[in-house]
Amino acid sequence: MKRLKVKLLYGQGCPQGYFRVDPSCRERPASAAQEWLLAEALREDGVIRQAGRLSFLLRMAGGPNTPLKAAAVEPDDWKPLLWTSGYFAEKPGSCASLLPQLPCTSSLTALSRKNACVYAYPLPRRFLEKFIYAAAAAGLENLVLIDPPQTWLFSEAVLSGGYGSYVAQGMRLPRYAQARVKEEVEFDEAESRLKGGDVDVARVEPVSLHSVELVNRAFGGAGELALTLLEGLEESGYVMSYRAFQEMAEQLGGAEGRWTAARLVLFGYVKVRQAQVELTDKGLYTLFGQK
Repeated sequence: MKRLKVKLLYGQGCPQGYFRVDPSCRERPASAAQEWLLAEALREDGVIRQAGRLSFLLRMAGGPNTPLKAAAVEPDDWKPLLWTSGYFAEKPGSCASLLPQLPCTSSLTALSRKNACVYAYPLPRRFLEKFIYAAAAAGLENLVLIDPPQTWLFSEAVLSGGYGSYVAQGMRLPRYAQARVKEEVEFDEAESRLKGGDVDVARVEPVSLHSVELVNRAFGGAGELALTLLEGLEESGYVMSYRAFQEMAEQLGGAEGRWTAARLVLFGYVKVRQAQVELTDKGLYTLFGQK
């Protein structure tokens, strides 16, 4: 089994030949990952509140773990998740944009390649170190991190420029090492200012998603059955007794129908209150959101 080589670059860009997760890339990222890592990334980006619950629910649905699948199974935070999913693609292209509003989640695109380079400066250290371990488990062979937060999980580190000098001080390197980094700093003595580069961030447009995709991602082959149950509940005036709902589910699908009905509750499409089943706003959006 090959071991992951992690190289940290400060004050430089991605090397040639590496798949880039870069804010200047104009292609949408694709974030399929282990359920716990996706949930951690979404929590760090402020999209969800309960990573443990989302991890559990993701395990109950088949298919790759993506923001759209997360929106399909999350009962409370499904709206920000659905918004998030519009910025992601099914498969990565030649590079992936490190989204400024979703840096942790978009960085997961690197897990799809053997050699990847990630602009890591927006990533919190606690997430970055989990990401490195997950990258090793995913089979990455070479991971380059550009300007990451300070960490000792690396095989090699190269520091250059003004930011490299700053990091060298924070890492408490020997003085002679700090001095060598400082020698590379470009400084305009006439104007008394450091010379740096411009910020290059591409604009990535989200795509619109059909609301029926939610039940398809959450229920897989039982998606049509789940949608039929929601339609039956809607035809009854949005409210039905719990017993009648269970009987309808059993008539339509037997044991699978009962399990689908239970997951409609767990995933937040319907709610049970005082022995009655009611459509939630998530269920209503699924039925009417894109009609």
